Amino acid sequence: MLDLTIELALAEQGIKPQREAKLWPIKEKARLAMSGTLNGVILTEETCTWEGMLTCYVSTIEYRHSLIHRQAQFVETPHLIGLW
Repeated sequence: MLDLTIELALAEQGIKPQREAKLWPIKEKARLAMSGTLNGVILTEETCTWEGMLTCYVSTIEYRHSLIHRQAQFVETPHLIGLW
C-alpha cells in the first residue's frame, strides 16, 4: 500500500523513473521520499500526515524488501527475522 501511495504521488507530479523501465526501484522511491520533493496533497492536505507516511515508507524498506524476496522468517514471538 505504501509503495502504491508513493507511486501515485510521483505520477501526479509527473515524475518518472530515471531508468527506462516502467517500474520504480524501491531505492529511487525512497530517495525521492527523503528528498522532500513529493507532494501528498492528492491524499491529504495535512503536511504532518503526509510526512508520517513518507517516514513510514522509508523506515520499512528493509522489511518490505525481505518480504518480497522471501528472506523474512517468522517466529513464535512477534518478531520478523531474516532482513537483508
